[in-house]
Amino acid sequence: MTNQTQSYVASPLTEEFLRQIADFPNTGEQLSFSYAASVILPETGWEPHEFLSRMVKELSLIHNQRSLALAKSAQSSGSFAAFTISLTAKFAVREQFLATPRPGKGSAGEPVILTALAPQPTAVSSPFTAKEDLFSFLDVFPAYVLLIDRDHTIRFHNKAARQLFGSLGNKKCYQLLHDRNEPCVSCPPFGMFTDKAIKIHEWASPRVNTAFRTHSYPFEGDDGTMRVLQVGINITAGVRARHALDLSEQRYRSIAENLTIGLALVDADGALVTLNPKMEEWFGEKAVKGVSIEDLLQNKCCGSRKKNEICILQTVLQEKRTAERDFRLMIQPEMERSFRLVACPILTRVRQVRAIVIMLEDITDRQNLASRLQQVQRLEALGSLAGGIAHEINQPLSALHLYASGMQMLIEQGAVTSEQILERLALILSQADKIRQIISHMRALVMQEENPPMSGVQISDAVKDALSLVGTQLFDHGIKVLVDIPANLPPVNANAVQLEQVVINLLVNAMHALDSLPQDPTEGKRIRVFVTKSKAGSLVLRVADNGPGVAGLHSKVFDPFFTTKDSHSGMGLGLSIVHAFVSSWGGSVEAGDNPEDQGAVFSISIPLHTLTSGQGCTARSILPV
Repeated sequence: MTNQTQSYVASPLTEEFLRQIADFPNTGEQLSFSYAASVILPETGWEPHEFLSRMVKELSLIHNQRSLALAKSAQSSGSFAAFTISLTAKFAVREQFLATPRPGKGSAGEPVILTALAPQPTAVSSPFTAKEDLFSFLDVFPAYVLLIDRDHTIRFHNKAARQLFGSLGNKKCYQLLHDRNEPCVSCPPFGMFTDKAIKIHEWASPRVNTAFRTHSYPFEGDDGTMRVLQVGINITAGVRARHALDLSEQRYRSIAENLTIGLALVDADGALVTLNPKMEEWFGEKAVKGVSIEDLLQNKCCGSRKKNEICILQTVLQEKRTAERDFRLMIQPEMERSFRLVACPILTRVRQVRAIVIMLEDITDRQNLASRLQQVQRLEALGSLAGGIAHEINQPLSALHLYASGMQMLIEQGAVTSEQILERLALILSQADKIRQIISHMRALVMQEENPPMSGVQISDAVKDALSLVGTQLFDHGIKVLVDIPANLPPVNANAVQLEQVVINLLVNAMHALDSLPQDPTEGKRIRVFVTKSKAGSLVLRVADNGPGVAGLHSKVFDPFFTTKDSHSGMGLGLSIVHAFVSSWGGSVEAGDNPEDQGAVFSISIPLHTLTSGQGCTARSILPV
């Protein structure tokens, strides 16, 4: 057995006792004795560096080996009675120490015996020059003091005892302290009569609503009779604090155990220290203390090297801040789930990472719901386009009908030439091609990719394409569209299909607002589409109308399913789609009042496209502490 720079050879009894008084008993070889030294050194006057060698030497003496052997025998039968060891102090004075063993657990959770040490005074006979001096001192002692005979008769009780429990009369100790009519079944202080060792125990008095820690000492009277000198210290505040701490611990443990997210604590090396039942439910037998969180999560903490993703644990350790990542994980055979991992550092006073809190949330259902919402949004977009598509296709269909009917009439009259047939067929084919282009355009709008790429897009092209689909519909609703977009504007960073759909949604939204107003023969219904430059390196696309305005609903118009129309006129997703698309480009959208026409104006700020737009690290952004 070793202790840093010192080494020693000890008997099995000595070695076992030293382990019992060590600070953190374990199965390893490195032991610390700071607690035992703090009790023994002041009494013996030993130097700290000679503590261990002195202990081995003193414990090897016959009388101490006998005490250790008796204690071990008692402990083997389940008894943990206190015993005394004798140590030689400076100047050849012998000091007695009371060793009080109890069962406990070591640092690794294994069952061990923990032994507390306390200086052992000699039996009290006459520490003062006169008995009156002793009891005068005890009477004003700030804790209750009782002197009790073997037959439970109280020979003395001080002022504090009288204030707590009342006058003595002819009461026995069990009557005065516990309101009992017969002796207590188990009386720890009276165990002193067996081994003449100090007894320490705690008890609570419901009558005075106070908790005590009592120290019972052997006291020899003038007649040689052994009595119990009991000193009771009020520990109510400490007990209540401990009880409150236990309740708080139980409360937080209950919360952690019933969370719907996985919760774990890992050390600075990434090894699991503790985890909640949800983690055990997800990962089964793999989720045990000591396992690497990287292994448990199948190396998802550090993400994909191909995507240059930053390691979550390294981010927390090096930058001392919270980090997060989303990933998919196969937790059971044929069961893949989506998770969001959030790692939070626990810092020491010198801002070193002592441990890391891991929070793992199953976001599979949320992602599925978001996917279904995207499908609903696409259907909403399709509904917005349906009217415009019908108007746009109606014109070439009418032309097809006219050309085909004319050619049929010429054929019936028998006056048709091959040149006329070819001319009419060319006209029919041109109109059919126009219909094909319209349908292809609509398919591109509705069947978008989940993560469409961004590129440099001209706002003027998106407006032109949008009006090609809904322009006829706006005209049929009696709405005049004014477009004011300067030439040679720089491209913006967006997705072309999404930008076109944003313009369509804003135009259709304005059309619905204008439909709620009666036709004004003087002013007319109109929509103005114009673009201005921003100082922040972006372009601002504005769609303004002279309708009823937003009516103080600026903060709600972009909420999903919010609409001012009746339930048969739309689902209220048009403007939420606009907000989602613009936000994904890194832009912003605002709803306001049109100061010129008293209507509404929607302003969309879109960053300019640069060569580096969309490039860089593909890992999820890391949240600061």
